[in-house]
Amino acid sequence: YLGSSQELGRWYLYGSIRIENTDIKGEANGGSKTTKNYTDWFPYLYASYSTNGKYNYSLSYTRTIYRPMLSLMNGYVNRISDVLYDKGNPDLQAELTDVLDFTVSHDRHSASLKYRYKPKAITELFEVVDGITYHTNVNYGTISSATLNYSYSGNLFAWWQTNFYLAG
Repeated sequence: YLGSSQELGRWYLYGSIRIENTDIKGEANGGSKTTKNYTDWFPYLYASYSTNGKYNYSLSYTRTIYRPMLSLMNGYVNRISDVLYDKGNPDLQAELTDVLDFTVSHDRHSASLKYRYKPKAITELFEVVDGITYHTNVNYGTISSATLNYSYSGNLFAWWQTNFYLAG
């Protein structure tokens, strides 16, 4: 993990990078083995700017990871019913998400636009073979999403504190 910050007048800059090496070794009761070893980089960049008034602007970028459970990666087959089987996927990879966030704050108001991108999303796959449905998880496709948030936190009256949050 490496990080550094710098304050330049009304600007504040921060950056860090985390490097992780994942080493997975597992064995299911049926003898199925799973072995994975991979390294990922997780950068984090943050910049903010304050005006003379009460406006604050910030922009950040980060990467997150979702590691699937070992049971999803074992090559097992589990009978759920006469027509449904669940099977693990030894080729299933971790799901990385890149997140870009722009926020504007003024007094007790805050608005944010957040964009998320997953290049190898983990999705469910159902296949029917000879009347039997097999369910597994695979890395298939990409997911992109954008979220706009607004929040207010403060006293509406001297006796009433409130937090209001709206997202879309």
